[in-house]
Order: sequence, then structure tokens, then C-alpha cells
Amino acid sequence: MGHCHFAREDELEKTLDEANCLYWGTSLLSMAYTFVDEMLKMGNLPHLRLVHVALAIPDDPDNDLGANYLVEEQISRKFVKYINNNSTIPTHSLEGREAVIGLFLCFMQHVQHHLTNNMVYLSDFQGSGNLLTNCQVLTGSAFMNNFGGGNCTSAFNSFRSTHKCNKFCRAFGLQHFDT
Repeated sequence: MGHCHFAREDELEKTLDEANCLYWGTSLLSMAYTFVDEMLKMGNLPHLRLVHVALAIPDDPDNDLGANYLVEEQISRKFVKYINNNSTIPTHSLEGREAVIGLFLCFMQHVQHHLTNNMVYLSDFQGSGNLLTNCQVLTGSAFMNNFGGGNCTSAFNSFRSTHKCNKFCRAFGLQHFDT
């Protein structure tokens, strides 16, 4: 996976957007897991987390590039895309344990949407093993500028009509949305 570089004046803003999404993503994923842990003490649920990150800004007056770096924990196994940025369903290519993780992440979207009073949830889930990276925070138009270009407000606004409750939603008593 390649990394793109932005114009100097955009580099810090774009890097901060990504760091902000990972910061919020860690909190939202943790909140959803607290819900899961309190509702059901059972094994065999995927236990995922976002990679650890640090924002590195070189302190070098000769740095003409204005470079900033988001340093992420290394993901060394097969990289998997579970849910696209504009979607509430798993990608179609998933099989086996990856398909279970995709369904579980859809459930986590429902939990986050529910626990934040329909204000926010994570999407664009990808990673490997128990590590996730590059998630996007999705909100309505009131908060659209808080989380960078990946905040797909149209996907957020259609969540109630596009989310398909699955076995995890039902097991935890989350209500199907009336559309």
C-alpha cells in the first residue's frame, strides 16, 4: 500500500485528520467493547483494536518539505478490507473468520450509532489479525468538517436504511431500524 504526499501547506492538516480519526476510532471502538463486555461474558467474539499511532513532526528549520509523519504499528500479516467507507455491510470477498469479523464490525457500527444517540460511527474497516487501521469517523453534516475527507455524510445519513442487523445485533438485543 503506497503513501501519498500532500502539498506542504496541506500535509499537517491531512496528517492531523488521520490522527484524529484514529483517536476517535480508538474511543468509539473501546466504548462498543465495553457495551459488549457488560452485555455478555462469552468467548469466541473477535476482539479487535486499532493500531497504535504517533504523530511525528520534525523539528528541523531546514525541512523544506514541511513533512509530518503518522507512525503506525506495523501490520505484518495478510491485509483485509472488511467494510468500505461508504458501506454498512461487509465486503463481498470475505470468507471464514474474515466474514465473521466483517459481520462483527457491522454490529459494532450499530452499537456505536446507538450509544452515541445516532451521532457517529466508524467505517472503512481494514487491517490484519486483531489489528485495524485507517478507519473513518462518519457523522452527519453538523460534524462533517471534524474528521477529514473520509467522513462520508451520505453513508451516515442512510445508516438506518442500509444497516442489516445480523446475528450479533440480535444476540445483544439491538433493535432493527424501522424505515
